[in-house]
Amino acid sequence: MAENMHTCQVDFSIIPETHGRLNDDGSVYNNFSNEFNVANRDFPLTSTSGILKVIKPGLLVLLNNTNNIVWSSNASKSVQTPVARLLNSGNLVVKDANDDKPDNFLWQSFDHPTDTYLPGMKLGWNFITGKETYISSWKTNEDPAPGDFTFRLDPTGYPQYFMRRGTLEYYGQGPWNGLFFSGSPNARQNPTYTFGLFMNKNEVYFWEKAIDRSVISRCRVSPSGVGQRWTWVDRNQDWVSYSYVPLDNCDTYKLCGAYGSCNIGDSPLCGCLSRLCLKIHKTGLGQIGHRRPALLVEEKQQRSGAALLDGTRPALLSGCGAAAGASIGCGAAAGGGGGGGG
Repeated sequence: MAENMHTCQVDFSIIPETHGRLNDDGSVYNNFSNEFNVANRDFPLTSTSGILKVIKPGLLVLLNNTNNIVWSSNASKSVQTPVARLLNSGNLVVKDANDDKPDNFLWQSFDHPTDTYLPGMKLGWNFITGKETYISSWKTNEDPAPGDFTFRLDPTGYPQYFMRRGTLEYYGQGPWNGLFFSGSPNARQNPTYTFGLFMNKNEVYFWEKAIDRSVISRCRVSPSGVGQRWTWVDRNQDWVSYSYVPLDNCDTYKLCGAYGSCNIGDSPLCGCLSRLCLKIHKTGLGQIGHRRPALLVEEKQQRSGAALLDGTRPALLSGCGAAAGASIGCGAAAGGGGGGGG
């Protein structure tokens, strides 16, 4: 990361349509008219003028037109010559002018993402500090205040990512199986970037690293709860949708219940797993799985002492699978969502 560092005039701008929030774009990405991180999304300016500066002992502060601090970064230590620099990865960092070691950064925007994931971010949990890093949608396409949707890691059991609307889980990746998230069975490593899930007693997080730096992509959770990967196409001078999730109704988490299966080609969508579905009722609407027998099976297991898989969720193996290599915020942390865009 240090070798990608360079001194530059950081591209900050006040965006009128985002209600006075502060925008910062990455140097690789700042040729594009997109906002990847809005630092003061919770503390908008009330006018179109503001000043951003670095002050001792190492804070990045945003001042309004009356010279009052509207937003400030934090720092656990102080330095004599603090500066703000923008890395080629799109990470805005506050550091000592004479120290390029990432471990010594005072503050970095990659630790505080908004609705967009860029390669190099770590999304997950630090168990020592209790800090969670996750993606959250904008309120609307024009207002970057926190919206209804989040994409975050559940570290219990085998880690997995969930899209939530408030506290309701409505899309799941499936547990990490050592290679990819099991709800994204088509996810595979490819020549453009590599990915993985790092776990130890101190932290757990997903990571993605670009191999082919000519491939520029980003992942975003939209205000409507769609996780989408976008890839920049020079020929078109525009972003092109590569994949998205949820792809269809069968991607809805627990749509058919713990003992159900979902087939987007069936009507109704939900059926029973053959060994648990003791009988099927036929109605004028087609075949509908009878849920009560499944409950009786569970009760019988509990009475007999048969152990259920404690703490595990019925992973939704989504029909969309994954376009190889899509990342967090695209719906498949290590493998992308379905074929939505290709």
